[in-house]
Amino acid sequence: MIAERIQLVGWIIFIFYYFSAKYFVGGFTGFSIGYLVSVIMLVMLTAIIPFYTAKWLTQRTTGVPAFATALILPTALTAVGLSLYFVVFIAPNYPSITLPGILHRAVEPGVAISVLLLIPLLASLMRSEEATDA
Repeated sequence: MIAERIQLVGWIIFIFYYFSAKYFVGGFTGFSIGYLVSVIMLVMLTAIIPFYTAKWLTQRTTGVPAFATALILPTALTAVGLSLYFVVFIAPNYPSITLPGILHRAVEPGVAISVLLLIPLLASLMRSEEATDA
């Protein structure tokens, strides 16, 4: 179906942009395997795991619960992922940074994931309305 393909292309674009933005946030200062692993963990916790978890749950529900899952769960999961990343990577190295001070950074990937999850849901809703009109 075309909606799933649009979702897939959007996901690939998003993940490439998100990884690049996180990796080059401070400007490129040379390659470091430790920093690369840190960014991979951040992207896994705040984008990949939330996307596939929310997608799996969205596909197993219908109607309003599917839309609520697609709208709420991605941002909640990115916040949890960022919190885990904070505890493991940020707090031990930068004690002056607080979790409430950075938690707003979970909103961007959460909203992007929600938009991607809504594409097939809206397409199926439109198809069902067309079927009832015919």
